[in-house]
Amino acid sequence: MKLKTKIVAALALSAVLATSINAQMQEKGMGQKGMLCDTQKGSKMQGYAKQGDCGVMPLLHKLNLSDEQRKSIQNIMQETMKKKESKYDAFSEDGFDKSKYIKQMKNAPEERIKLQADMIEKVYALLTEKQKSQLRVLMDLKEERMKQGCNFDQNCNGRR
Repeated sequence: MKLKTKIVAALALSAVLATSINAQMQEKGMGQKGMLCDTQKGSKMQGYAKQGDCGVMPLLHKLNLSDEQRKSIQNIMQETMKKKESKYDAFSEDGFDKSKYIKQMKNAPEERIKLQADMIEKVYALLTEKQKSQLRVLMDLKEERMKQGCNFDQNCNGRR
């Protein structure tokens, strides 16, 4: 077998392996940072969880939301993203505003938390009483799974 053929075969095999590993991770709901997120395949709001945020929002996919609720939630998320201040505002054609950048970076975590809280408040208001109680159950289950974590013992060494 020629060297070129071997190289092409190796590249093809590695592409197939990488694709299958990626598909497996997607199926298990693994987020970008290796965090387990509750996402639903094919969901339009799935991108939010891919950012590594495994808070309340991904749990909404497990609720039986109406199309109107989904559309409203998407609108709320888009509005929130528009309010988010860009970290590149300190850069201009003329130069770099160091003090503005420092101020933005200092305030960024606090602003992110405020925006996220506002978004969750608006989304929560859209839910029915039944959906709210289902969400509470899902959050409790998720918290219980997080508390269990990797329980090390003599038999499994942290594996589940």
